[in-house]
Amino acid sequence: FSYDKSGDFTIEGEHVKAHMFTYDIAKVDFLLKITTATGNKGIQGGLTYYDGFKLETITLNDVAGVFGFGQDVLYAGLGGNGRIEEFQAAVGASLLLGRINSDSEDVLKNHGFEQLVEKIPLDNGGMTGVYARALGEIPIINGGCWLRLSVGGEVEVWYFTGSESAYGGSLRGYAHGKALCVISARGDVSLTMYKNVVDGQDALKFEGEGWICGGIGWCSPGSWGPTWKGRWWGDSWCWQAGAVAQIIWQSKEYENKGWSYSLDADYE
Repeated sequence: FSYDKSGDFTIEGEHVKAHMFTYDIAKVDFLLKITTATGNKGIQGGLTYYDGFKLETITLNDVAGVFGFGQDVLYAGLGGNGRIEEFQAAVGASLLLGRINSDSEDVLKNHGFEQLVEKIPLDNGGMTGVYARALGEIPIINGGCWLRLSVGGEVEVWYFTGSESAYGGSLRGYAHGKALCVISARGDVSLTMYKNVVDGQDALKFEGEGWICGGIGWCSPGSWGPTWKGRWWGDSWCWQAGAVAQIIWQSKEYENKGWSYSLDADYE
């Protein structure tokens, strides 16, 4: 529980265990935020449930929901990740509709919509729109830990308007595998194009990132990613090393317009 000088109340819990009626909940995160500032009175919240459950042919590993209503917010979002056991395929999806503002950031970041927060500016007032994400991954070779290879892809689109507008899309492809039970590798390529506002003018930006990482030990390359900056992704008992290449194009409205690139390598 916390309270700040602007009059906002926040109640938050992580990895909470609970017993409700006849159900035991082993792990859940939640956040409830009450804002009382003039012109921004409202309630926002989110919940992520990790116990998983089965729906027809899909086993859901985690499900997250967010909501907000008040003077300057009105939104709802739902997302989740799971597996289609028949094909041993991983799937995921997220959808958010409505009006969000800067006070929505904590709720969105903590409950499955952190990729959206990184892509739209919320510090200049509320924005109204839609965000959608879809992910799929299938195994190509499945010989246990001796030899395994999977490929996947993810698509995101968003469109928001307010005092300014922000829209764009991204496409990511990746592959990861394991050999001899102790050698792992993963490579990701992502391309993103979006519109932003710079000094009151519409500006376009393109970002491309490609990275490759290898690991030795008891590794889980399927949990690595989606971005290089998040390394080493909390994969214990795994020694990792990798490299990344980034390329950026910015329109004339940016101070550093045109093309630029960077290269980096790292190990833990």
